[in-house]
Amino acid sequence: MIMGITENFKDLLLILVKNNKFLSPFYIKKAFSALFYALFGSRRASRHGPLRLQIEITDLCNFDCVMCDRHNLKKIRTLNHSISYKKFKVLVEEIKPLYLTLNGLGEPLLNKELFKFLKLCNEKRITTSIPSNMSLMNEENINKLIENLPSILTFSFHAPEPSLFNSITLSKSFQQSVDNFEKLLSLLKNTSKHIDIRILCVLQATNLEQYNAMFEYLKKWDLLDSFRLEPVFDFVPYQNVVPSKEKVAKVLQSLNEELKKTKKEEKRTFLNNWKEKLLELYERTHLKNEAPCLTPWISTYITATGKVLPCCYLTNEKYVMGNINQNSFLDIWNGTKYQNFRSSLIHSRKNIEECYRCYWNDMHRVKLYRLLMLGYSRWNSVI
Repeated sequence: MIMGITENFKDLLLILVKNNKFLSPFYIKKAFSALFYALFGSRRASRHGPLRLQIEITDLCNFDCVMCDRHNLKKIRTLNHSISYKKFKVLVEEIKPLYLTLNGLGEPLLNKELFKFLKLCNEKRITTSIPSNMSLMNEENINKLIENLPSILTFSFHAPEPSLFNSITLSKSFQQSVDNFEKLLSLLKNTSKHIDIRILCVLQATNLEQYNAMFEYLKKWDLLDSFRLEPVFDFVPYQNVVPSKEKVAKVLQSLNEELKKTKKEEKRTFLNNWKEKLLELYERTHLKNEAPCLTPWISTYITATGKVLPCCYLTNEKYVMGNINQNSFLDIWNGTKYQNFRSSLIHSRKNIEECYRCYWNDMHRVKLYRLLMLGYSRWNSVI
């Protein structure tokens, strides 16, 4: 939890530092408007649009990770689409986000216009985030990236052991990904530009015991404070990516033994974070989350085919709120389908199975900021 709060705080600082326009009247109004509607629990959201925008700039990927929702989507549509620069620019200028994530179910480097996207965002002083599996981050792409750096670059590093990494990603790219990443780190040291480098690992059935090896890589890269461990979301039940309670219990026992003999504080902090995430997985089988979720008021997800979704975890066709190729985004944002979705979420997360099983929890935010609403909120029944 501490690492999660720290990361949220770092993201806020990035927005404030990069977006000097954040203090302009329009963006102050946009931020407070989004917060007001989210905390109040209105069917509608701010007419100024979301603060955060996630655009799936491509659904092409050279990996086929076992835990990825691509396995489901490939059954209903082809995954060979990319957002054009023209469409990207229209979205950015219409929505005017403070924070923009350039990814979805694809590898961003497979969109050849990625660096034009970044140049546009930097010109508009938008805080940007990009994940990558690093396998395509060759020297040419590194040099292009350094010319227009994102604010945050995340290496999706799901296992520190080569054969396990390759079995999770269904690739043969472990060494290539690691070598490219280390080359990037080396070249970044020679630039005065700032970028926040992070490591993401999805904790799942096969990598539960990788904590010691992962620690060594993070320490080598000096990125212990930039590591995010995320319990797997069960998009693909038949892949058995969620471990059994018995398996998690066994790893927890081993991890507790490791903690007993670990004296260095940085290692203990890392192991305790791993333990916290293991406990979340242990509780997964009966997770029933009825806490507030503010995402549909402050963020949105647009796929490479133009579909607008409330969240990147809600990829089922029934959650498509509209398509930017048919209507303007702002019309979709406060359209009937989006309003009905928000109303359903406010009434009860039980109404939306995926949300009921999701870990995301904005309880502390609602409690912290509801004083702005003089204590009144439609979320009061669950807090």
